[in-house]
Amino acid sequence: MASPRPFRGAPRRPFAPAPQRAVPRGASGGYAPAKPKHPFLDSMGISNKFSFGTTCRPVFDISRRFGRALPFDLVSSTAFYAGQSASDLKIPLDVNIDFNLKSTATVVKTEAAETVPHDSTRHFVRVAILSGSKNEEDKSKTKLHLSKRLMFLLAKKEAGGVVLPIGGEWSKDKDGATPSDANLQKAAIRHAKEMLGLDLSKCTKWIKFVEFTYKRNETERSRTVVFVPNVWEHYADGLEPSTLVREESKEVTEEVEEEVEDEEDSTKKKTIKKKVTVNKTVNVTELRPYEMSLHSLREYDCRPNVEESMEMCLFADSFDEMLQRDFGLQIIDILKKKKQEAADAKETEKKRKREEEEAIEAKKHKTEGEQMEEEKRLAELKKQEAEKPKTKTQLSINHEMLVPFQYFDKQPPSGSVLGHLKRETLEGMLHQQGEYTKFQVDDLLSAVNLSKTAYSRTSPLLYYIKLATTSTEVPVEEEKVEEKAAEKDDAKEEKKEETTAMDEDKKESTEALTEESLNKLLLKDLRTMCTEKNLATTGKKQELIDRLLKGE
Repeated sequence: MASPRPFRGAPRRPFAPAPQRAVPRGASGGYAPAKPKHPFLDSMGISNKFSFGTTCRPVFDISRRFGRALPFDLVSSTAFYAGQSASDLKIPLDVNIDFNLKSTATVVKTEAAETVPHDSTRHFVRVAILSGSKNEEDKSKTKLHLSKRLMFLLAKKEAGGVVLPIGGEWSKDKDGATPSDANLQKAAIRHAKEMLGLDLSKCTKWIKFVEFTYKRNETERSRTVVFVPNVWEHYADGLEPSTLVREESKEVTEEVEEEVEDEEDSTKKKTIKKKVTVNKTVNVTELRPYEMSLHSLREYDCRPNVEESMEMCLFADSFDEMLQRDFGLQIIDILKKKKQEAADAKETEKKRKREEEEAIEAKKHKTEGEQMEEEKRLAELKKQEAEKPKTKTQLSINHEMLVPFQYFDKQPPSGSVLGHLKRETLEGMLHQQGEYTKFQVDDLLSAVNLSKTAYSRTSPLLYYIKLATTSTEVPVEEEKVEEKAAEKDDAKEEKKEETTAMDEDKKESTEALTEESLNKLLLKDLRTMCTEKNLATTGKKQELIDRLLKGE
């Protein structure tokens, strides 16, 4: 019979499952468990990328694309910019429009216009007033990222500090019978005037950038259109927005002076002070003009229940995506150019080697006279080469070529620029254009030494300043060469003179330090000391000193 199994204590409980790592969910805050990565998408650098060319975007696409918590009744958005190229939009990034936010001008709030839904749909309009980049530096003396230099003019509530875009609802009575684009632009001009006292009627082009569609209930819908007016062409001197105030009547206690009869002498009057309550109209600030960068708008904590702020943040995300698309196309042109240059250099090298081989082969079959003629010809070429003016290599950087790379070189959350890009960043951007296969992407990136290896654990880096740096041979001016040669000769002469003088000094010092001269100096010092101390200047010692000095 088998022995019973010894008791080893209570059975061990199984280990608790490891907690899943939490990752942030965009600018809206909150955390969600990390999802397993897709190996194929990760290998292509597109695990979190979306196509730039998609125009109609349902709500789930917007949420995944921009990582924001959205209003519950948002249905979709239409990205009009996705169907237009940079040459069609013509939005300059280098024209700076000054927003004078220190203006003391005010505009009084008026009654809201009566609005009626058109075909069971309410129509709203927003205005994005853009100022081009400012050449500013941060505290570390480094150039700010472009997204921190692009500024937008907004409105900020005095109570609560909520930032709002400029705009409002379309009115049939004040803006036109139908909510067409032209009438929506009229509504935008009216609301800009009412909110911040801005006159945008000079703008001749209104870029229809993005539209948001809401479904309030089964019968009612609403839409919001965001326009970008061409203020850069008509307000070069800047814009001076006003502060929106509302007038309120308040009871105020004031102290006034009044003349009354003197009780002691009725013929005289005296002045007394008394307090009275009067009604006065005072201005209460509601909205102030406010300026925010594209970077700050994307990092702004938008609340889903404040639709105006949410639309403003979604517009900022869309504007950033447009810049990524346009700068990405510029990078593609640069990569194609570098690829062609590499191919041309390779072909040139092949041609040179082929010519060398042919020359060596032909030399074997030449006679002695032909070889002598060839040597004379080579000597003549060397002589001509030596007679050519001297040159030096000069490096120059194309700063315009750096701009598209620098836009993708943005480190969150500071937005600092490191000077290099990972392969996966460029790879994902190329796939987002929607026109390139994996083979084409690898071929383009290999032209700038970003070949992907299967055994590499780290992504290769592209130091894009090397692509923008070119070297040219610049001739050295002859005058400067002669001046430098003369300076070298003068320096040699001065050095020679100094060496000669030092040798003479050494020679003199050597002669002065002989034994005989040293003894004479000591004897002279001894004689002087005897004279100073009034010692006898005669006697055998004194005679001995004199004799030694004379060298007898």
